[in-house]
Amino acid sequence: MVKEVAFRLICVSLVCCFSCLRIKGQTPTPSPEDHFSGVNARGDQAMGFSQEKTTHHFHLFTDGGSIEIASNDPTDTENSDVQVCPPCA
Repeated sequence: MVKEVAFRLICVSLVCCFSCLRIKGQTPTPSPEDHFSGVNARGDQAMGFSQEKTTHHFHLFTDGGSIEIASNDPTDTENSDVQVCPPCA
């Protein structure tokens, strides 16, 4: 009986210890605003143009699709001539 109680006490103690370690190792979730600004920053870097100054239009075709990038400001020369990849032949 004493061995069974001691074994249960050890098991409960180990579960508590591992639970505490797991909680301590978690990183806090960023706010939605921080997450969105991070997505835009990574998108700007990866795509080479501003995500906030452009609009993406997704077109589906029977044989595939395309993504059209348009500048939100017609006078914006930096983002108006964006070409993501060479034209497909």
